Amino acid sequence: ALDLSGGVVWDMFYRLGFGQSTGIGFPGESIGHLPDSTHWRPIEVAAMSYGYGLNATALQLAQAYMVLGNGGLKYPLGLIYRDEIEQGEQVLSQSVSDSVRKAMKAVVSKGGTGTRAQLPLYEVGGKTGTVHRVGKRGYEKSEYKALFAGVAPIDNPEIAMVVVIDGPAGAEYYGGEVAAPVFSRVVNGAMRLLNVRPDKGLAESLSKSNTLASRK
Repeated sequence: ALDLSGGVVWDMFYRLGFGQSTGIGFPGESIGHLPDSTHWRPIEVAAMSYGYGLNATALQLAQAYMVLGNGGLKYPLGLIYRDEIEQGEQVLSQSVSDSVRKAMKAVVSKGGTGTRAQLPLYEVGGKTGTVHRVGKRGYEKSEYKALFAGVAPIDNPEIAMVVVIDGPAGAEYYGGEVAAPVFSRVVNGAMRLLNVRPDKGLAESLSKSNTLASRK
């Protein structure tokens, strides 16, 4: 982020839909807060790059992940299903969105922070997030918001989803611990409802595993 500039970072956030209405027309929808970059200091540029200093809704975040899943294309959002898809806008290059999806896949793979988001028949990708809640005097030290944002299936996405747990009460409070499992369960059910074909490699692996189990 520091090698770019505050203006470039701000422009990318804005093109992805932050700091503005999503256009769904829902009464009272928040537009979040994307501060003007004119007077950003280096520390503010750095903080903004990993999500501190701006305010966004879950829908805005899901919209950004939709762009990543669509190869950089941003489509209008809506609350009512439409058979015809409106014209999309290229706000991110295909190569960049592919690179980010590759990184998102690693997050959910062994050794990543989001392994609990894995599905048995589909490869997914996403990003865990854990932030301090904002209080009257700034960030609260012991109160958190945990989230997981991702797309599925990762190589040919059908769904972009964001799960936010506001104030997890148990011993676990990281996004990968409390939000990723919810993502896994909900997306797994959605894949069945949408009749999405399972990923070939995972389906074959599961079939072999079941065969070995039956032989034993």
